[in-house]
Amino acid sequence: MLPACFIAVAIFLRLYGSTHYALAVIKRRARPNPVSWFFWALTAAIVFVAQLAENVGWSAATTFALALGPLIIFLLSIKYSFSRAHFTPSTIACAIFAAVGIVLWLNAKDPIIAIVFSIFADAFSGIPTVIKAWHDPESEYLPAYALSMLSMAITLLTLTNWDFASYAFPLYILGINLIIFCIGYFRQLRLIRIRAIRQLRKVEIE
Repeated sequence: MLPACFIAVAIFLRLYGSTHYALAVIKRRARPNPVSWFFWALTAAIVFVAQLAENVGWSAATTFALALGPLIIFLLSIKYSFSRAHFTPSTIACAIFAAVGIVLWLNAKDPIIAIVFSIFADAFSGIPTVIKAWHDPESEYLPAYALSMLSMAITLLTLTNWDFASYAFPLYILGINLIIFCIGYFRQLRLIRIRAIRQLRKVEIE
């Protein structure tokens, strides 16, 4: 296990990745789905409050970083990459399910149940980005997801008390970032190969 001071490293990595993603949005190298990033910020904020109630310690600071970064990216997405194309029937449905998860949390009043419903809400809010990573992988800035995975791995390695309130949300974030990263990475590789083949055929024809 890592000493608790490594939480600072995890927070730095998360904020560093979020900062670079934000810069990618400003430079129009990334086109985030605002629905995903809004709910990612909101659900992380809910989990942060729940973790404070459960006295999970410094690992909650990483969850705060999980809320801050997506909030900034959501605001930037509205300014730089907002499009009605983001609001497909599936995206709207996922947003509704995410909202239901939040409503269930508000009625639960129990920190552990709050984390469960927050993960439920966060998972549905992430589906639009997973779909976008498949259909439009170049609209995502993948290094940010890799840094987030590393941040969550470090957070998990600093835990001394492996109860549900401490590990559930970081472990989930590690998993969802891994899914988006892998889909985006392999789909980008596929596009590169297709373009290379097309370029080769064009040269042969000429």
